Amino acid sequence: MADGWKRRVVWALVACAIVAVCGMTVLNTVWLARLRRISESLVVEIEGGESGSGKSLKSRATIAKEEILSAIIAEKVERLVAGTASDQERCLRIARWIAGNIANRNGKEKDELGWFAYRNGMCGSRAVLFVRMLSFLHIPARVFNLYNFEGPGAGHTCAQAYYDGKWHFFDVTYAGVFIRDGNVLSWEQIAAHPEQSLQHMVVFEQTLDRYGQLSEDTVHRRKVNNVDRMRLTYTQDKVRRGRDTAGFFQLPDVKTLYAPVDLGRIKEPVKIGRANRSLSDVNEDGIKLKISQCLGVSLGTAHDTFHTMWEFKGCKPGKTYVLRYHLYRATDAELKYWARGSKASVLSGSTFASTKRLAGKKPEIWEIRFRPDDGKSCSIQIGFDFRETGRLLHIDKIEILAAPGASG
Repeated sequence: MADGWKRRVVWALVACAIVAVCGMTVLNTVWLARLRRISESLVVEIEGGESGSGKSLKSRATIAKEEILSAIIAEKVERLVAGTASDQERCLRIARWIAGNIANRNGKEKDELGWFAYRNGMCGSRAVLFVRMLSFLHIPARVFNLYNFEGPGAGHTCAQAYYDGKWHFFDVTYAGVFIRDGNVLSWEQIAAHPEQSLQHMVVFEQTLDRYGQLSEDTVHRRKVNNVDRMRLTYTQDKVRRGRDTAGFFQLPDVKTLYAPVDLGRIKEPVKIGRANRSLSDVNEDGIKLKISQCLGVSLGTAHDTFHTMWEFKGCKPGKTYVLRYHLYRATDAELKYWARGSKASVLSGSTFASTKRLAGKKPEIWEIRFRPDDGKSCSIQIGFDFRETGRLLHIDKIEILAAPGASG
């Protein structure tokens, strides 16, 4: 009975492969051969017992699915770039297709194969898909993250493609590029001369995206205008604010997350977030106070490797100040952090290490006391030395205030 069920699963997969192949107008013979080998090996494994590969039926079926979808993506790429004469034209064709055919809906898909198959995905998903599709053309590309753009989430994900000896910036979500003298500009070129670069914006107008909450029915959500969205996203002020924290995703280099706070203008104490065991309102309050949109993920490597540079202005002469992190969880015990002052003395809290208590979701507080050297402005840098991805202190809220009764 079990063998009969497994045999039906295998032949269903083989049938899917045949249907997928027959639906293609052009198919690379290498991919066809791979599909045939996968199908045959699955049949051998069921009808003849263990295949010798040591892989389970489930893992072999997963490989078959990945090979089928990869073949379909490869064939789609071939169709999209047919008749192109340059790598730039090929990249633009792929970017336009993703911008116009992937919708801003969250599904259960976990990788670029699923995002392609179901046509769902947010900015990170689309950037990864862009990189994958370019890989079939042997054009190097990497995911590129932008931060402090005052948008939803903790940042915005795009990509840069490498051809003609240079990197070139593509936003396949909002969606467009910046072309000057016939060449797509790199992020470095855009950031160096934002006023001139933004005049050369080219928008991909076709989109399936809609405004509103992702949980809402698509019918009730207004369609996005990409021209308006690009112009609102890429302004001189936002490009200048975000240029120092932009960079390739998951490289070992550390990005500096600048967090300016004017204590002379913002009512003291400064409160960022609420005690609700959530990162999102920390990010939202950071945006409202024009500090940073990434504060909720700044103590670790959830998205990228950040060292936060708190830049304080309007300090009162002779005052001691407190920077207080309320933490509700750590991914690991013994995550070690440090605080260093520039034009300021760190009086206490210069180091912090997560404990088993915090890793067990028991809240703790990291309190840093500092005194500005000149009484007007100073910086406090928060950092860590680990580089492994997925390690993080979860921030419940952040407070900045003058220490009660502390002076001189």
